[in-house]
Amino acid sequence: MIHSDCQILLGSESTRAGVEIMDQMTRNLNSAYQRVYLWLQRELKFLSFETPTGNHRVRRALEVLTNRPALLQSCLDTLAESRQRTLNESFTDALTGRGEADMKPIDVMAHDPIRYTGDMMAWLHSALVGELEALQAIFELSGSERLDDMPSASGVITIAPTDLDLRDHVRPLADKSLENALSAFRLRTEHVISSHEEPTLLYGLLNILTFYRETFKKLVGADTLLVATTDSLASTTTRQLQSCLRDLFRSVQQDIPKPTPDLSPPLFLHDAMGRFRSLVKSFEASLISDSYKSRAFDMIYSEAMKPYIQGCETLSKDLPSPQCHIFMVNCLEVSKDTLRLSGYGTENYMHIIEDAVDSHVLSIVTSLHNFFLEASGLSTILHVGNNDNEGQPESDLLTENILIESSKQLDEFLPTASSDAESQLIYLMRHSLKKTIIQTALNRFVDDFTVVKASLASHTKSSHLATYFPRTAEEIQILLG
Repeated sequence: MIHSDCQILLGSESTRAGVEIMDQMTRNLNSAYQRVYLWLQRELKFLSFETPTGNHRVRRALEVLTNRPALLQSCLDTLAESRQRTLNESFTDALTGRGEADMKPIDVMAHDPIRYTGDMMAWLHSALVGELEALQAIFELSGSERLDDMPSASGVITIAPTDLDLRDHVRPLADKSLENALSAFRLRTEHVISSHEEPTLLYGLLNILTFYRETFKKLVGADTLLVATTDSLASTTTRQLQSCLRDLFRSVQQDIPKPTPDLSPPLFLHDAMGRFRSLVKSFEASLISDSYKSRAFDMIYSEAMKPYIQGCETLSKDLPSPQCHIFMVNCLEVSKDTLRLSGYGTENYMHIIEDAVDSHVLSIVTSLHNFFLEASGLSTILHVGNNDNEGQPESDLLTENILIESSKQLDEFLPTASSDAESQLIYLMRHSLKKTIIQTALNRFVDDFTVVKASLASHTKSSHLATYFPRTAEEIQILLG
């Protein structure tokens, strides 16, 4: 009404009266806002969060000040400072047990570093939830309730509803209220991280930090001090974990042993696989999100398994063939058996190891096949004229003596071929793989023998030479079993 009357005066000859009235109204309005601001400042300094639903006057004052953003922000800063002191004292009490007689102090009760960090984070989570609920109750923003649906308190200036402004302040204010407690938490957690070098323990800490980081994101959003601090601590833990795992591998490299005569996997690989199993067990027990699991497992594999497999490859280079390949197959089989214990999808990693096993098995087959050719004398026949006939013997260059000698050597070889092959692979740990390798090499040998017989039979001028090499492919297959 006053504003409308002033508009009428300004439009008439009494403009001075209209201006003076509007100036006075503006001063009165600003004075009213200042009184609301000063009253609210006093109230917020001692505001109790124990019964936040009863603070209707505080809520109405905040609602009024939404039309004065600077005054509102100053009041919210006052509330944040008050809550920072209160929550920091509460956090200190929780750590030391000061306050309630039956309180169990975290510093005393949580001897295990993982539990210690977990208890502190659980306290922060509980405090954050409490702050959010209290602030929502003070602002009366719970559920679908809106400020414009609430009745105006008598004696308070009625303003246009701006509930979105208040609603937007709830999460940042709750986050800021934990700033001091968060600083104390960070110092303690950094000390825990830096003072431990056990990979399994560090990974347990990483799981806790990652879990609460994702939980805090859901509660207050990603762009908050709480999430940033937790994320920073998780990154610090990751670096510490990687550093410890790399230090362990470097210590192995400095005093790397030679392969044992039985070509068994080295002790450092068994130790690494035990450590890998512990890390995977901790990984599977964690509550991290599915989107993070792939990166987490890749880090475990890359730091706790892959370097040790590469270390075994370095060792194998000092061994002749096929011993170097047998040694690597034994090492890879141990690694593969360890991966199988994981309930998480390890198909990609299994595929990598299986491809490496297949490559070494192929080399063993080739080596054993060459052994069969040399031991049987068949290599002598195959090498005659080999350059001109793409692996087939040149019958014109074969002599009776070559065939007689090769046939004699073949007869001596056949009875012990299988046992000789077994002795070549005696240190291959996987029995089923041993059988497959021997059978594949024998099949290749039979194929070569068939090529020799076909070559001798195809040359009519030297067909009489076949009588000096009488064995047939069928006989070879039977004798080799």
